[in-house]
Amino acid sequence: MNALIITIVWGVIMMFSGVFIKSKTTPKYLALLGIFTAFVFNAVELLSHKPIINLQINEMLRFDNFNLTFIAIMLLCTMI
Repeated sequence: MNALIITIVWGVIMMFSGVFIKSKTTPKYLALLGIFTAFVFNAVELLSHKPIINLQINEMLRFDNFNLTFIAIMLLCTMI
């Protein structure tokens, strides 16, 4: 859940940074920072079994260790 929220917020930040930053390499490093941040939040949730950002979703989305591990692997593959 944390990785989902972080990537949504970071996507909006990336859209605005693309408008205001004229450098070609800065958005690349901002994107890597966002992916790394999402990975850290996901790893903390995976290891502590408690989400950092806790929302009441009434069991519409259920995240267990298998899902969090898959998200971590996909974030690592994206970073490479």
